[in-house]
Amino acid sequence: LKSSLLGVGVVIAGVGIALKKSMDIANYGAQVKQIRASFDSIARSAGLMASDVVASLSKMAGDTISELDLMLAASRASLLGLPMDKLADLMAIARSSATATGASVTQMFNDIVVGIGRSSPMILDNLGIIVKVGNANKIYADMLGKTVQQLTAAEKKQALLNAVLLQGASIM
Repeated sequence: LKSSLLGVGVVIAGVGIALKKSMDIANYGAQVKQIRASFDSIARSAGLMASDVVASLSKMAGDTISELDLMLAASRASLLGLPMDKLADLMAIARSSATATGASVTQMFNDIVVGIGRSSPMILDNLGIIVKVGNANKIYADMLGKTVQQLTAAEKKQALLNAVLLQGASIM
């Protein structure tokens, strides 16, 4: 009797584990669907096709990052004010930095996005990119015929992006 009760207990535990796994997979699928819909909307608002953005990023990453992670990273970049049409260039720099440092491409891309998005030279330094924000702002302000004080937050971000792209070219 004890062994049959033990067997029933094992079967019930196995069914419970299988049900939990099924629920986890269903939840993951729903989460992916929601992320994809959100990313499609972000890409459309930038005048781009989400599938094109993901394909371009995947190519630049050497197919080392999952589609889901690419969508999340690109969404984060967009929320931080980075233009979607420059993300592939940033991914190429991230991949080169990852190759040089042994870090993951995902980590390097996240660092470059956050470094520019938050105007953090210390984060950009992780990629081997040394940028003086003040100099980047001055160069961009001169290009626009403005003073640094007249630059908007978006223009300052663009100034830093320009400097990162220039520095990144030397890394690649």
